[in-house]
Amino acid sequence: MMAKKIKCLVVDDEQFARKGIKEYIDDIDFLEFIGEAENPVEALSILKDEEIDLLLLDINMPKISGIEFLKNFTNLPATIITTAYQEYAIESYELNVLDYLLKPISFERFLKSVSKAQDFILTKNNLTNNDYFFVKSNGIYEQVIIKDIIAIESLQNYVVIHTNKNKLVAYLTLKLVEEKLSKKDFIKIHKSYIVSKNAIQSISTDTITIGDLHFPIGNTFKTPVFEEFLHSKLLKR
Repeated sequence: MMAKKIKCLVVDDEQFARKGIKEYIDDIDFLEFIGEAENPVEALSILKDEEIDLLLLDINMPKISGIEFLKNFTNLPATIITTAYQEYAIESYELNVLDYLLKPISFERFLKSVSKAQDFILTKNNLTNNDYFFVKSNGIYEQVIIKDIIAIESLQNYVVIHTNKNKLVAYLTLKLVEEKLSKKDFIKIHKSYIVSKNAIQSISTDTITIGDLHFPIGNTFKTPVFEEFLHSKLLKR
């Protein structure tokens, strides 16, 4: 389904580690090794000149760590962390990395990780049409018509897409889907929830109701939510 290979950049200050990951990449037919860098500064130079789909990024490096790199630079490719340090896992996932691989990395574990990355990148590339997109859910590529979406919720590295027909679970981030939705039609009501404005049936102090579903309104989102609906749309005498 994905004819175009995933273009990979390996960023690690250890030559032996870069060599090992390159060998893994060369053994997987849907991956393509584009280059390697000893640190994020060198990686930035490559990213300016090359189209990269996937970063294999170490954490403990000179000049700037992998974590600092992710925090301070935007529009980076999908990223898998490769490190010997377990303690950065939670912080890495908060920065939306796809996976966290602990060295030494087995080929089996690496293959599982990049297969997830393949699904993510394929779905991301399909989120381009204004009317619909495809997501992979339960091993099947499902079409999602945007006007049918009633709500989207985030569950760690997955999203649940509620439509007026069904519910789909996909390996995506809420931010990625949000970027493809019109602010005219959808509103974020919580750090983990986006809802369709037209689907909302009732609003209370803390909750939005759509059919049998009840979604919490986050404290920091209450002002924009109430201004959107209760101040501008409320009929009152």
